[in-house]
Amino acid sequence: MTRESNEIFGQQAGPLRAWYRFGWLRRSHSARLEADYLDDLVNTELEFIRQLPQQQRSRPTEALALLAILAQDHRYYGRGWINRRELRHRVERTLTDLDALRQIPAEQPLC
Repeated sequence: MTRESNEIFGQQAGPLRAWYRFGWLRRSHSARLEADYLDDLVNTELEFIRQLPQQQRSRPTEALALLAILAQDHRYYGRGWINRRELRHRVERTLTDLDALRQIPAEQPLC
């Protein structure tokens, strides 16, 4: 039984099959690293935003909120709750939102 489970069409299963077996582990690890990076970025920038006057905080705060949501999306991907296509869609949507946020003139309020 073990011999048959290790064979694919009469050939010995090589490292490629073992590589796919642990794909979820690689996905989880890389997604966690990306999420941690985004969280560190948000935490670092929060210190900067706290030093800004109250009327200048809205746009950077909105951008950091988008990055925090993106970090959560990476965690969802790492847990297998969303697939790679959905993660890519959410990343593209976040980048579009950040770009649109950047295009708003400074004197216009966000709301």
